[in-house]
This record gives sequence, structure tokens and C-alpha cells, in this order.
Amino acid sequence: SLHIPYILPDDVDKLLDFDHLMRFVPYQVGDDLTTYALALESVIGQSNSRAQENPSSTPRRKKPKQKQIPFFIDLCPGDKNRLGRRGSHEGGGDLLVKAVGPRKASKDDSQGAIIYDLTAGLGQDALVLALNGAQEVHMMERDPIVAALLRDALRRLDLISTVPGLDDRAHLATELLQKLFLYPGDSVEVMSEILQSGQAPPPEITYLDPMFPPRTKSAKVKKGMAILHNILETQQTDLDSESRRLEDETCLLEKAYNIATRRVVVKRPIHALR
Repeated sequence: SLHIPYILPDDVDKLLDFDHLMRFVPYQVGDDLTTYALALESVIGQSNSRAQENPSSTPRRKKPKQKQIPFFIDLCPGDKNRLGRRGSHEGGGDLLVKAVGPRKASKDDSQGAIIYDLTAGLGQDALVLALNGAQEVHMMERDPIVAALLRDALRRLDLISTVPGLDDRAHLATELLQKLFLYPGDSVEVMSEILQSGQAPPPEITYLDPMFPPRTKSAKVKKGMAILHNILETQQTDLDSESRRLEDETCLLEKAYNIATRRVVVKRPIHALR
């Protein structure tokens, strides 16, 4: 469905033509149940083991400094996880929560706000908003690979909610399934479609985190975000790429402004173009 090549383990040399691969990795649901998670992994290092078996071959990629670990989205993190702590209100007020105000709805504050996350990405911001009082968070993601990771995370969330004996975790998963909704596709088109069809109520708050402009800092970003940057090619600095980004961002902002009944929140770096 994603129209990407399928490569058998014995065809590892074919990986040299790609930057990343998708694979299934074990995911522990409970003590007696293990499922899988759809994960992304850097291809760097996948061919090194083959090169070591055949020293005469010339490796086409540099050997990584550390083992590449597959990355997958987890929408049911524990309290020890940083993302889980953001949802449990530890460490003071969260800037995202303060800016968006997910607990306050236009008509009834006890219900929480209806939020459209127009650039869902890895779903972390949507999850934080859902854990901090939002009534519904509608995630929209136009990249099919990223959307597939989110869809698989929701599948595992549904599985967790049905497993007996998990107690708090199953309860949390059930609650999140009633709040988180995914719509793959271009946000501008998806918003029009779901509002016309009545699939979702109009948003009180629209939220954008377009990951622009390209980074200038030397510090490395977190692994999941680095993979996302690479897939979406957000760090290209040529004039054509920047022009397209600005045009897409402007169009999305205008649409977000037109449909939000209460507030538009845009996440930007301090020195970003306004």
C-alpha cells in the first residue's frame, strides 16, 4: 500500500540504494503478549556485517559509531518515559500546553477543546495535548510513511486497551483511543473533506508545527526527529525547496485561521521568520 520495495534478508546488498528501511520489531504489550511495531531504521550499518564477512569488498558507507536501533511511535508511554511525564504534569507547566490550552473548550470547559493537529509528525504533541485535557485531537499527516507509523501506533493502542490485567495502562489506552484520530493526507484537503462530510466537529484550536526553517545549530536532534527530518527532507536549503516550504506553510496557516473558532497556535523557533 505504501508502494515501497520489499527486500528479503538475503538481499541486504540492495539496501545500499536506500537511506532507511521499515521493519517489524517486537513490542511487549503485557507479560504474556508480544506483538510487533512498525519501525524505521537507518540503512547505515546494515551492509557492514556483509563487508566484514568479505573483507575484500569495498564498503560503500562509513561504519556507524554506534548500533542503529529501529525507531517506532509509542502512543502509550509509561510514567518513566519523558513523553509520559509531560502528560502526567511533572516538572512544571508545559509550554505547549500553556500555548494551546487543551483543557478549555469554547462552550464547556469540562469537556476540553477540539484540536486539529495539522502537522502530526510523530504524534508526540498530539499525545501531550490528549493527555492534558483535550476532548479530541485530530491528527493530519501527509507523508505516507509517517502516517503508517502513526496508524500502527494506534493499532497497538487498541490492542493494549483490550488486554486484561494491564489495569492503568489499558485504561489510559482506552481513554486515548477516544481522543486521538488520524487522517492521512494533505491537511488542507483533509480539513475540507472531513468538515464537509461531518466526520469530525469543527476545530476550536488548530495547531501547526511545520518544522521550518532548516536547523543551523550543531547540536544533534533526537533520533526520532532526525529520522523525520531525513524522510521529509526539511533540511534542504536550496531556494526552490525554501520557496515551496514557505508557500505550503502560508497556505496551511490561512486554512487553519479560517476554520479555527478560537485559536491558531504555531510552533516556531525563536529566530524563525515570522
